[in-house]
Amino acid sequence: MGKSIALINDAFHSLSDLLATSVALLGFRVSLRPRDVSHHYGHYKAEPLVGLFVALTLVAIGVITGYRAILSIIKGPVAPRSIAAVAALISILGMHEMRVRQLGRGVSVDLHIKVDSKSSVIEGDEIANAVRERLEDLEEVDSALVHICPHNK
Repeated sequence: MGKSIALINDAFHSLSDLLATSVALLGFRVSLRPRDVSHHYGHYKAEPLVGLFVALTLVAIGVITGYRAILSIIKGPVAPRSIAAVAALISILGMHEMRVRQLGRGVSVDLHIKVDSKSSVIEGDEIANAVRERLEDLEEVDSALVHICPHNK
């Protein structure tokens, strides 16, 4: 939605980290299984096979990311939408949960943010309202609902 190549690539990077970690953990657990009737020497080969899968997946994501970057250079610059800046900011902050739904031509955002647990209810409400107003100022956002959650520093 934000048309930001950098944000899309960062999302692919995060997705590849999640995939690689999950598959590596699974492969490690399988490799620790003892030998059985069909695996006379055990399951130790699972670990290098998973390593190969992870490596090939990362190479594929790198190729796709590079291809998209080259296409964007050839086509010329595309200004990212303001929602991309908000997404980048949210990924950096005090965020607990976020849901974004497409509603017609715009989106609805449901966001949980963490605020200092020592903040007063009024301060928390002011922060939530400021975030909501900033989100709703964006052209792409039709409505925003911001929940606050206590956070210990």
